[in-house]
Amino acid sequence: MAIHSANFMLTRTLRSLEADGLVRREVHPTVPPSVEYSLTPLGRTLLEPLSALANWAMSHEAEIDEARSRQTGDGD
Repeated sequence: MAIHSANFMLTRTLRSLEADGLVRREVHPTVPPSVEYSLTPLGRTLLEPLSALANWAMSHEAEIDEARSRQTGDGD
């Protein structure tokens, strides 16, 4: 059940990114059919800002974990 839900969400997200022009979907005529996704030129423009966000999150991981613990009460 969880795998089906995860696959559904992945498909839904990829289709949304395709509709936004960020990824390109290519279906290969194989048995079974296979699908390949790649970034469009517009999607590639997100690499730098997303990398900066990921770097920020990694450098503030301890602070984020501490804030989450306070919020959920796990730190008590």
